Amino acid sequence: MIHFYEKLMIECDYPDVNAFVRELLEEKSRIVLHINQKLNEIRARGQVSEGIISSFEPDII
Repeated sequence: MIHFYEKLMIECDYPDVNAFVRELLEEKSRIVLHINQKLNEIRARGQVSEGIISSFEPDII
């Protein structure tokens, strides 16, 4: 979707429309960044949980 807005911004030379598309592009970029941050947090929590769980598992020899 971001690529679509980037292409549209390049093709559009009308200042008002270009500014509007630029705002949309910035908004969508922030949303994608926020999603990536949340995914990284979830992964990190999962790794911590796995580490805690594995520390309670008995060692099998």
